[in-house]
Parts: sequence; structure tokens; C-alpha cells
Amino acid sequence: MAIGYSSFDTPTSNVVPTWTGGRFAAEFSNTAVFTCGPDETCADGVYRQTVKGEFLVNGSPLTHVLCGPVVLSPTDYEEDGCPPAGDNCDFCTAYGYRQCAMTNDRYTNPDQATGSDFSMEDAPGFNAPLNPLNNYTINLSFEGMLFDIGAGNVLATQTWTVVGSSLSTPTLAATQGEDLVPAQATAEEIGLASTDKLFRVEHTRNRLTGALELHLVIQRAVGSAPLSSKALSVALFDADKEPMIAALGEPSGVYEIGSRSGVTTNVVYKLPPTAPVATWAAVTAVTADGEANRKVRIEELPVIQR
Repeated sequence: MAIGYSSFDTPTSNVVPTWTGGRFAAEFSNTAVFTCGPDETCADGVYRQTVKGEFLVNGSPLTHVLCGPVVLSPTDYEEDGCPPAGDNCDFCTAYGYRQCAMTNDRYTNPDQATGSDFSMEDAPGFNAPLNPLNNYTINLSFEGMLFDIGAGNVLATQTWTVVGSSLSTPTLAATQGEDLVPAQATAEEIGLASTDKLFRVEHTRNRLTGALELHLVIQRAVGSAPLSSKALSVALFDADKEPMIAALGEPSGVYEIGSRSGVTTNVVYKLPPTAPVATWAAVTAVTADGEANRKVRIEELPVIQR
């Protein structure tokens, strides 16, 4: 008997993000029941999830890393997280892989490997600390799919969205993209963990003001302490690696995006209106895995144009 399904329940329209436990996020859960023959297992029935869209703060478009070099795209669906490497689930963050039993992603009835029942939960959004005067915007589209991987067939596809802003009527200051900095960690020693990755440096423009911005994009572990802006400094260079701006000042904001696919921190700097576009950036970062392990590391990265 071929794999089938008797139910597949997801959101059917838009899930509006709300303020919950210090986050601005949207919670949703999906369930499915696969069917198979009485003498067979449902091991070939699996769930997969893809996503596209964007996150913005006061008009600044932020980058969210889904897996390795793959980032959230405004236009193209990408798998929502990292698949396992074979049976190695150490870095798996994607949904529906039977070899990887997760706390918010599971198969049951009777077990993870063969069970007919699937359930998952997700809550994409902005992590604390947040400033209620900022306008946090989430605009995501999801696809959830049931597969018979043995036959290579798609059994069903459901779509839904997570769309909303934290300010239903944005203040004039937020609309103009002024410096409404979220509350930062008070302890300056809260820097990068040794496991944090400086993913890339980007030039982009604010959607509301058109102002040039520089963003540091950092991959971090779930549950990391809020990153202090004082732990980072940036110098910009041209194509010949001649200095353009010796060092940028304090960032206008440090914003953390969290979801099952991982945590991404964007450190946003507003540049002077006459600033040329840089080619290289030297990022100096304090690593703070406890006082005994404090050290400074410097990384030279190309500046990506968005």
C-alpha cells in the first residue's frame, strides 16, 4: 500500500505576530497523520517546510541565516533550516527528518522512525531585548509539504503567512527611521561566544529613508546572552584596502531574529550621507566565554552589496 495521509492541519491564512514573553513573534503548530498498510510502517511519510520573506526594523532590511550560506530570500522559497548530514543530527534545524528527534518536531504512533503521526511548533520573530518604540516588521510566507520519499511523490502542500508590524500606527520617529536603539546588555563583557560566527558584512539602504547602512550579520546559538554593541568595532576599506572610515561609532541598533532554523543577530550602523561604498571591513570582536577566556579577534571580510 502506498503512503497516504488522512489529515494535514496548518494555519490556513495569516498568523499575526504579537508581543509574547519579551519577543515580537508568531507561534504556530502543524500536525499530520500518514496512512500505510496494516503490515507496513509509515517511515516513508515525511514533512518538509520552506519559507521566504523578510524582517525589518524601522525600514532596515535584516538578514536571517537559514543554513550555511543560505539566507532568507524575499522572493524564493528555501528550506527552513539545515538538514542533517546523513544520520548526524548535531546541526539539524530543519523540520521533518525522521532520524532527528527534536523537542518541537516529532513523529509518534508508535515512534520517531516509523510513526504515522507528525507534529511541530515554530515561533519566528524578534528576540529580546526590544524597544516598543521601534517598528518591527515580519513578512513571511511558508509552505508545508507531505512527501512519500520512497516513491518521490508530494502528497499535499499547505501555505500560510506570518505578516505584521509591532506598531499598528507607527510613530513619526519610527517611520522616519530615527535612532530608536533597543535596550542593550548592561555588562560590556557580554561579547561574542567562541561558537558565534561573523557571517558577513553588508551594505544596504533603509527602505524608508534611502540612507546607506552597514550591517554585521552574526550567527549565534539559541539562548545566547544579548550581544553588547560595545563588543564590536568596524573599520572600512576600499578595493585597494586603503582605509575609508577608520572606525565606525556606536551602532544604531542590535537586533536578534530567532526561529527554529537558528538565531541571527544584525548589528546596524548608519553611515554618513556622503560615505562611499566600502569593499572590505575589518571587524574587531571581544569574545567573552567567561572572564578567563576573554580575548579579542579580528576578522577581515568582504562587504556584500544588497
